[in-house]
Amino acid sequence: MVRMESPYPRINREEIVLKRPELIVLTDHGYDVKGEIERWRAYLKDARFIVIDPYAVGSPTPLTFVDAVKKVRKALEE
Repeated sequence: MVRMESPYPRINREEIVLKRPELIVLTDHGYDVKGEIERWRAYLKDARFIVIDPYAVGSPTPLTFVDAVKKVRKALEE
């Protein structure tokens, strides 16, 4: 059987924790975003979080993509 590569990059939680990101971007796909933030806080106490519209990254238009980039930039500058 041939193993297919993932069509997108995959990274596990341990790799993210080791990189100590300043900002974690989450999208609300109908799950418990607040709970997800709390799970991350257990490992990354100093990280900041933003939640953006899932369509801005999953099905972007030029306008929604630019808006998402602006939100990330603003969060990084704070």
